[in-house]
Amino acid sequence: MPARLVAHLALGSLVLLALWGCDDETADPTPADATADAMRDAMDAIDASGDDMGDAIADAMADGMPLVDGPIEPDAEPDAEPDAALDPDRPALFHAGCPRPGRALVRQLAHPDARVEGPDALGGAGDWLLANEHAAFVITGDGPQRTYYYYPGVPVDAVALDGCRQVGQERFEEIGWLVGAARLQQFSHSTLRAFHGTDWQIVQDGRDGGDARLRVTGVDDTQWLVENELLRAAYREGDPRAPSVGLGVELVIDYVLSPDSPVMRVEIGIHNLNDDGLALATLAMAQFGDTASTTWFEDRQLDAQGFTVARGLPWIASHAPDGAWAVAMAGRSTSSAHISGVDALFDLNELLAAPFIRADQTRVTTWLLAVGPDLDGVTRALHAANPDGLRGEPYMLGVIEGRVVDPAGVGVPDATVTVELPTLAEGWSPIHVLRTDADGAFTGMVPDLGDGLRLRVDAPGREPVVVEPAPAAPGTVEVGPAGAIVHRITDAEGAPMPALVELWQGNRRAVRWATRAVEAREPVAPGDYQIVVTRGFEHSRHVEDITVPPDGEVRVEAALPRVVDTVGWLTTDTHAHASPSSDSVVSLAERVAHAAAAGIEVAVGTDHEIVSDWNIGIAEAGLVGHITALSGQEVTATTPEHINAYPFERIPEAPRGAPVVWYGLDIGAVYAAIHDRGAPIAQLNHPRSGCNYMCLIDYDRLTGTARLDDPTLLGMAADAALWSWDFQAFELMNGPGSPFLDPGRPTTTGLFEDWQSFLNHGHRVTAVGVSDVHRLGQGNPITYFTAPTDDPAAFESAMLADAFLGGRAVVSAGAFIDATIDGQGPGGLAEPDGPIELTVRVQALPEIDVRQVVVYANCDQVAAVEADAPDAVVKLDTVIPLALDADAHVTVAAFGRDAMPRGLDSYDPRATPRAITNAIYVDHDGDGAFTAPGGKACAYAIPAR
Repeated sequence: MPARLVAHLALGSLVLLALWGCDDETADPTPADATADAMRDAMDAIDASGDDMGDAIADAMADGMPLVDGPIEPDAEPDAEPDAALDPDRPALFHAGCPRPGRALVRQLAHPDARVEGPDALGGAGDWLLANEHAAFVITGDGPQRTYYYYPGVPVDAVALDGCRQVGQERFEEIGWLVGAARLQQFSHSTLRAFHGTDWQIVQDGRDGGDARLRVTGVDDTQWLVENELLRAAYREGDPRAPSVGLGVELVIDYVLSPDSPVMRVEIGIHNLNDDGLALATLAMAQFGDTASTTWFEDRQLDAQGFTVARGLPWIASHAPDGAWAVAMAGRSTSSAHISGVDALFDLNELLAAPFIRADQTRVTTWLLAVGPDLDGVTRALHAANPDGLRGEPYMLGVIEGRVVDPAGVGVPDATVTVELPTLAEGWSPIHVLRTDADGAFTGMVPDLGDGLRLRVDAPGREPVVVEPAPAAPGTVEVGPAGAIVHRITDAEGAPMPALVELWQGNRRAVRWATRAVEAREPVAPGDYQIVVTRGFEHSRHVEDITVPPDGEVRVEAALPRVVDTVGWLTTDTHAHASPSSDSVVSLAERVAHAAAAGIEVAVGTDHEIVSDWNIGIAEAGLVGHITALSGQEVTATTPEHINAYPFERIPEAPRGAPVVWYGLDIGAVYAAIHDRGAPIAQLNHPRSGCNYMCLIDYDRLTGTARLDDPTLLGMAADAALWSWDFQAFELMNGPGSPFLDPGRPTTTGLFEDWQSFLNHGHRVTAVGVSDVHRLGQGNPITYFTAPTDDPAAFESAMLADAFLGGRAVVSAGAFIDATIDGQGPGGLAEPDGPIELTVRVQALPEIDVRQVVVYANCDQVAAVEADAPDAVVKLDTVIPLALDADAHVTVAAFGRDAMPRGLDSYDPRATPRAITNAIYVDHDGDGAFTAPGGKACAYAIPAR
């Protein structure tokens, strides 16, 4: 899974580190005020004389940024008592007083309900507020952290204001600050450390009409994801390294807000406490809002190990319909690497030749964080806040304006106008996004980048229109007529149901959406389509040719009766991500809508480092009764491995729902922490892909142990456990790839062999199939599990836990297998007193072929049977005699040959099973128990025929 392989920020940071050392050009930080001027003058003097100017730096800091003496008075009125009732006429954030016109303020939030409004708001009591009449920013204080970032002292909320009111919802999320040093030829031995705030001081309170300035002093600390990824990379390269240690620096960050700007300056000072000099640079880890989109524009790109690094960015911006945010380095040419929802920002020139900081010297880098009502607003604000240029040189802003009209000349409101720039990869990159007003007009400011810009206009229900090149003068863009589909999707009884709708034109899928179990109208451009309506693997498909008329609509009625009999079983996906994860921007409502449309009845939310409640999305999508959700977590332990934990009881009052904290724990301790938190199921995720954990420790399938005997090679303690059996589920299929061993890649494939080795050694680990979905859509495979109800509304979390702990599950990528021996299904113990017979019934939609059923005993292939009716619903219904000479665990798999039908994701069905059961245990020797055979090699053929 690409979203998992790049491991959020961690692997992205490797890319950045790998690039360090290609250029020696540096740029001085642009001063933001007299303090920065004094600091730069002192540093220039050091550079000119070579003398120790530590005292001069300290004096300059003291002279330019005096601490406020005495108590800090509020800007508008005295602070109310923390337990006092909130004023209903005033936003909770300004419980202690609103910003005065022409003034900036800084204060610590005291009231427990004092916070920004919005889905991504993270700040609260104990955090710090900087605000003026245009913008408000919240910096985390020294308390329980609600962030994906580990440590306090970083920006977590930013909203545009109109006086004392928010212009829109908070969707900024957070930024973490990093400092690092690189080894150019040995980047895995580089160091990247995180800022950890330890002390907060109000330096200037803004009462005099000047800036509001909050100073956070701190140290560098472990950035766990990056640290572990570097350690793993060094080990893979055959040159292990020790974990990083403190850099011996004091970090001082000043957050500065002037009275008249929505841009907050962030001045990051690195003070070298070592006896010798060192080279360090600063970076930002920007995680934008859950459902916000990012845009940026670059003058060139670099490619490193398959990752794209954008160079020459004036800023990187995030925007939503009700707000926008942007981050940049003052006077610098910013670069960015976008890794699974996290944007690592840096000055590439600085990183390529990190500035040398002498002993007792301080170096300051200035960043800018802007907020506005829309993307155009933050563009203008950043340009005004840094007239010397955000690329290291001044540049001009140009005007893009015009009007979008329909064929009758009537203005089209709410159309999206995207300004695009050609990329080096012969594609187009969005650099600015505008929206038309009620009369169809749009206007915005973009940097003057010369010729080559184009406009893409998207209006609901109309064909996109591209204008190339973008007009130099105001113009009119005509879009075509609008169309729509009115659809009603029902079950066999005529009740509305969720479904997935795809429109095809030839071999191109034009559009796809998930319905919400109600009759609805979907804007669609006029034209001829094939419409395909599905609901997972159990309901029939609806396929129809339709024509959407210009300025009209077509009605589609589709009934999808259930044709595959799965009474006594429910479906689940125990690895999926939505917007609470740092690497997904899919809202909870959209995620559960697509899951329900794919036939998932129990969705397990496994977002990174947060225990979220997906039932909120089910209610928002109007799908209560069609799907239910359990709370879980992907415990993002880079080392030892990502591990899913579920189901959890949520603790809403705890930061991030009280996720499991894995930092520094070995695999046994991670499992223990999961169970201590209350999750009965620990699921080992994707442990081989890309040489993940089982590859790293060289898991020996014959002995059930790790061949690696020195945990320190992975940066772990010498007594750390490298293997533990305290996990209950195993991702046999993460996505619809083959779980079987590829002899050409023995260390990164063979999950079937791994799972069977667990069983051979007597450990009953349940195999599951998961989508690991991050983007819009659902994906496959899924897992069936036994339950006492077929109604998602009657489901209880203990049902899934009991089924998984008992091994009563079937992995499906399109088919369903009902397999029993002596009446016992998966997870059961069969005690036949005569011939051993396997009863098998395989079902799937008629369009999903099943050609062969293969049986494995103790991981050896013992039978292969051709399907009777590969194109019927019931593909095979038979009894297969098994010649066993000892106790055995028996697994059944079904294979096909043809592609999946339209509406369902396809894969190679000859190597990837349509379905595979968990083990049925056979007591052959009659002692009333299953005796595991011990470690052994597996013998089978893929494909078997």
